Amino acid sequence: MVCRSTRSVLILLALLAGSNAHSIDAPDWLKETLKQSNPNELAYIVFADACGFSEEDLDELVKGVLIRSRIKPSGDWALANLYLSVVVQCMDITVGGRKTGKVIQAKVDFGRRNPKPAILYDSGFGTLLISVKEDYALSRIKAAVEDAVTAYLEANFELSPD
Repeated sequence: MVCRSTRSVLILLALLAGSNAHSIDAPDWLKETLKQSNPNELAYIVFADACGFSEEDLDELVKGVLIRSRIKPSGDWALANLYLSVVVQCMDITVGGRKTGKVIQAKVDFGRRNPKPAILYDSGFGTLLISVKEDYALSRIKAAVEDAVTAYLEANFELSPD
């Protein structure tokens, strides 16, 4: 039996997960931020915490999206004018002392460390998932990374029919 407060939390998480649609149409401030003098190269950093897949899996996913987009991946994010940040955090859902699922939050944003101050732009790419299989989680994370890279491409290259 699920207590009332646990049920409320699960309903709230389900609502949040259902509302995580991300738009490729980036706001103007982000488009200006993403413009680079050398748009053919992009630094990135990944972090995965207790998610059932490794940082290496996540690294390969991000690198693959960049390469397929004809962007040279760079690991030198600490010195980059702009970098892609992919942070995936997971938390077990426990009801009555029994693990019943997992919440997965993927934050996909752009940031910079130079010039100082360091900034992480809350660009709105990412996803929130509840109790999904690892393959599905990785496919949703990949879609969020693709949306962010698409915004980067649109900001730096004449791709839109406008």
